[in-house]
Amino acid sequence: LKLSVPSNDLTISIPQAFGNSPRILFPAVPSPFVAVGNNHGDREFREIWDLRSKSKVGTLRGKLDWEDKMTALSADGQLMAGKPGFRDVVEVRSVKTGRITQTINLPGPFQDFLAFGPTGTLLIGKIGDKAIRLYSIQSGEATLEIPLPGHLDRDSVGFSANAKYLVGIDGISLLLVML
Repeated sequence: LKLSVPSNDLTISIPQAFGNSPRILFPAVPSPFVAVGNNHGDREFREIWDLRSKSKVGTLRGKLDWEDKMTALSADGQLMAGKPGFRDVVEVRSVKTGRITQTINLPGPFQDFLAFGPTGTLLIGKIGDKAIRLYSIQSGEATLEIPLPGHLDRDSVGFSANAKYLVGIDGISLLLVML
């Protein structure tokens, strides 16, 4: 299995150790970085690539127990975040070292949204909650709570290209929040 761009300028070989059905993850805002692979098993890994320079910038190795829908890659390609199983935390890891740089405590184990937001922040939320929260990566604390008129659909939350706005759909309304 190979991942290729149309012009064939970059081909990333997909080794067996990526695991079954390797995941491709782009940041929530425009970025030249991509993460490819899995961390479900002890021998699996995820590589982070800079598509501009066509170079690998880091590898996260081994089992991380992160939920597939609850992983995120920072726009600068330096950090990955993931929520392990039924735990009420999000781990932020350095792409270069693989070490945890921050653990963010959550209000509960069930969360549905995870994305890097404007510089140094993570957006974390849950379907059915009346608010989603923006957390500081440096402190691990919630810095902004965004009230919701309804509930957001899992795959309907994103950031504008400049990460100044959060956009979401709550069934019948478009939510636009300036950050």
